[in-house]
Amino acid sequence: MHIRRKNRTIAGPRPTILVPMGSPTHHKERAAQLRNDVDDMYQLLADTNASVHRAHAAIRGLDMNVRRYQKVNGQQFGILTATLRQHGRRLDGMDARFDAIDKRLASTDSRLENLEGRLEHVEDRLENLEGRLEHVESRLEHVEGRLERVEGRLERVDSQLEEFNGRLGGIDDRLAELVQILTTRLPMG
Repeated sequence: MHIRRKNRTIAGPRPTILVPMGSPTHHKERAAQLRNDVDDMYQLLADTNASVHRAHAAIRGLDMNVRRYQKVNGQQFGILTATLRQHGRRLDGMDARFDAIDKRLASTDSRLENLEGRLEHVEDRLENLEGRLEHVESRLEHVEGRLERVEGRLERVDSQLEEFNGRLGGIDDRLAELVQILTTRLPMG
């Protein structure tokens, strides 16, 4: 009698039952084993067919999704291509502007180098002038010292003149008296 087992997972062939060759059950056991193997093969074939149908349905679904995405992305791809071209033109324009800026920077660099040379010349002249100014300052300090000494002498002379004027003032008064006395005593004429 054949017993069919449902929902059984087959991990490999069934173990073979060893029966001695000359026994009467040998052929029965062998036939049962072959029937079971054939049933297992049919079950395996049915499981494989079901898996293939599921895989085919999944592949068909994926294919439809891919076609839908291709259609949408095809439209998007056209937009992206136009955008890439537009950005390419913009980048070309920016490259041209950068080249112009590089040329301007190169000319500015050469002008700066020229100005640096002129600035070094001005710095040299400034150092020369500073040296001359230090010399003039030392001479001015010397002149100021001499001026202070002269001022001191002038103050002494001024005080001596005041003293002399004080003496002369007395002499003037006496001289005026003498002139008056003489004019009064001596006849004119």
